[in-house]
Amino acid sequence: MQEIKFRGKSLLNNKWYEGDFITDVREYERTCDKAYILPRWDKLNVPIQVDPNTVSQFTGQKDKVNHEIYLNDIAKREFDIWKTDYDNDGSPLGDELIEEGYFVGVVSQTPSGMYVLNKCRKYDIEGNLLKKCSGVKLFAHRCEVIGNIYENPELLEGVNVG
Repeated sequence: MQEIKFRGKSLLNNKWYEGDFITDVREYERTCDKAYILPRWDKLNVPIQVDPNTVSQFTGQKDKVNHEIYLNDIAKREFDIWKTDYDNDGSPLGDELIEEGYFVGVVSQTPSGMYVLNKCRKYDIEGNLLKKCSGVKLFAHRCEVIGNIYENPELLEGVNVG
C-alpha cells in the first residue's frame, strides 16, 4: 500500500518538512489561507506552518538513488532506443543502439493515476536539446530528482543539466 504523506516549505525557517497535511480551507471561497505539515516524527504533535503553494504529495516511488519522488519535483529520466535485427528464421542477429539521452520535466499525475513528466524537454546524450514534449512516463528506476519547481524553475528553461 502506498504511503500517503506530503511536504511543504516552512514559512519560518525555509526548511522542507514531511508528514501529514493540515489546511485551513474556507469552504465558501475554496481557498487555502494556511497550510501545515504535521511531522510524523514529532511526538508533541506540533504542526509547522508551510507555504500553501509548496505543498506536494509523495508519489510512493523512489528514484534510482533512493530519493523520494514528490509531485512537482523536477526529474531527469534516461532513455535509450535499440534496434534488433533478425535473420530469415526469426533469430536475433544483434542489437544496435539507435538513440540515447534523457528527459527533464515536472513530476505530475494523470487523471488515471499514472506518474509522468510534463513540461518536458528531450536531450541527446551530450545535452543538446532535441525537442519539447509532455506526458513522458516516469519510470522511477531510470530517474533522478534534480530539484523542484519552487526552488529550481531554471531547470525547466532548456539549460543543459547534463
